[in-house]
Amino acid sequence: MTETIRIPSGDQSLHVEVTGDGPPLVCGHGMLCSCRMFDWIRSPLSAHYRVIAVDFRGHGRSSVPADTMTLDQIRDDYLAVLDGLDLESAIIAGFSMGGMAALRLALQDPGRVRALILMNTTSHAQSAAERRALRALAVFTRVFGVVRPSADGAMRLMFSDAFIQRQPAIARAWQQDVDRMDRHAIANVTAMIGNRTSITARMREIPHPALVIGSTLDRAVPAPWTRDLAGALPHGRLRILYDVGHATPVERPEMVADLFQAFLWEIGHR
Repeated sequence: MTETIRIPSGDQSLHVEVTGDGPPLVCGHGMLCSCRMFDWIRSPLSAHYRVIAVDFRGHGRSSVPADTMTLDQIRDDYLAVLDGLDLESAIIAGFSMGGMAALRLALQDPGRVRALILMNTTSHAQSAAERRALRALAVFTRVFGVVRPSADGAMRLMFSDAFIQRQPAIARAWQQDVDRMDRHAIANVTAMIGNRTSITARMREIPHPALVIGSTLDRAVPAPWTRDLAGALPHGRLRILYDVGHATPVERPEMVADLFQAFLWEIGHR
């Protein structure tokens, strides 16, 4: 059974879903996603863990900030969930944007983190050309909303072509969720990702065991970036999934759930 709760985070209100019992495992989604992206791994993991899936501010069923957003605020959403559930610490599993914020949480407040699972994410900044493109897209979206060419391009960043052909209903459902998002939230999160700074030089400060998952067909966070992240973390362990796009927990949920469990059992969280 899944319990749905609201948790305050500063002046925002977060939608949180809690399933199962055991060591707490907080799952944080990527930009333009929601906690629904973990639906396919929640069932097998909740047999052993208390799976806590959060909609970050501006996403899903959480509230939409009036102002611009930062990765530090997404990091603080993690902390709000821990505090709201009276958790001293938890395993933090972050996908893409959620992984970027998880790294910042581990640096800011390492005592709140038991272990890290980092899916299709990076400590790098975008290139100068990518920053310019994301900033321009943010301005365009704020004025005109999401137009079909942009939405189609976002879908191809999220999923591999083979997955879109194999599971068109899932890909369309994700696109429909994006279409329903507040256009200012989309613009704000797009600008946030484009404006982020590199924290790669600080990765050596993170003491936690960390599983880093990447994929060969990831257009948003290329596999070399995930290799760099695993190599920069003192206790990083790399797993690359072949013929999989960016959204690994959606495209290969059984494999990702198995990787979670093998890693957590290996480091003593069972």
